[in-house]
Amino acid sequence: LAVLAWWFDLRQGGGAWRTLLVSFGRNALLVFFLAGLVPRVLALMRWQDGQAWLSPLPALYQHGFAHLPGDPRLGSLAYALFIFAAFAGLVRALHERRLYWTA
Repeated sequence: LAVLAWWFDLRQGGGAWRTLLVSFGRNALLVFFLAGLVPRVLALMRWQDGQAWLSPLPALYQHGFAHLPGDPRLGSLAYALFIFAAFAGLVRALHERRLYWTA
């Protein structure tokens, strides 16, 4: 942890990683809020797929990530990275516009 503090703060290193971490840090409350809200709102939109009911996020996982070749955990990792990338894109866009959600 001390090495990371030295690298990011004292040496001003990190480049794109630093910007990403600063973006998440400045909009941490927004990410926390949306991580709870988005799945709940999207769960309200459902449709029937054969015998089961699906909502957008489980459908995205089942039809886009669950059937990746190799280890079944690879699909789960890819789905988690996709969700992370979506939040990263959002906080990065807000950071570029200097919009921060604070309490």
